Amino acid sequence: MKVIKKCLIQALKDNDIDTAVHQVNCRGVMGAGLAKQIRRQYPKVFRVYKKLVRQTPNLLGKVQVVELNNRSIVNLFGQDGYGRGTHTNMEALEKGLGAIAQMDLGNVGLPYGMGAGLAGGDWAKIQPLIADHLPEATLFRL
Repeated sequence: MKVIKKCLIQALKDNDIDTAVHQVNCRGVMGAGLAKQIRRQYPKVFRVYKKLVRQTPNLLGKVQVVELNNRSIVNLFGQDGYGRGTHTNMEALEKGLGAIAQMDLGNVGLPYGMGAGLAGGDWAKIQPLIADHLPEATLFRL
């Protein structure tokens, strides 16, 4: 797994990767961080995410692939709620990463610190999970 100093969204636009993976909550809100940026840049991703959340219970640990022409964005449902006191669910994150590993998504990129930061998870525990499931992935950090 390599780390590159670049914005994940820019890497997707520049065709550095085929698929961008990010963590979302199960409440239909992309209101902060990278999820908010994706919502602004790719409104389709938010629309299909919101629709799935309204129609499907128990999304924790599942993934949603949203096709964007010749690229895709994967919403990984690794957090039940959002805001203070709600943290990344490590079992859900690992289940989602395992599902992604089984898919043919080409070159995969993830944000460095995914599930930590605003999501409150422990990066020291999350990074090894990503490395185990997606060893060829690239982490993008600003």
